Amino acid sequence: MAQINFTSSFVSWALTDDELLVGSILTTLHKQCIQNQIADAAEERLNLLLDPINPMSSVQKEAELQGRILALKYLLELSDSAEKQLQDSAANHSQA
Repeated sequence: MAQINFTSSFVSWALTDDELLVGSILTTLHKQCIQNQIADAAEERLNLLLDPINPMSSVQKEAELQGRILALKYLLELSDSAEKQLQDSAANHSQA
C-alpha cells in the first residue's frame, strides 16, 4: 500500500513496483484530455508572435509551451509503456 514519503521536501509516495506500474496507466478519457491539452499548447505555440518590444517574453512563452507539451507527452508515453509491460507480463504468465 502506498505510503507518504516524509524524507522529501515535496509530497511524494513510496510505491511498490506494481503500484507504480498500475498507477501510470491512464484511462482513455485521461489520454483524450491530455491530447487535447497538447493540441491547445501546440496551436498556441504556432500562433505565437515575436514581440519586438519585449522579445525575451516571447522566447519565454515559447519555452513554457514547449515544456508543457513535452511533459504531457511524457505522461502519455509513460502510460503506453506501463500498458505494454502489463500486457507482456500477462502474456508471459499465461504461457507458463
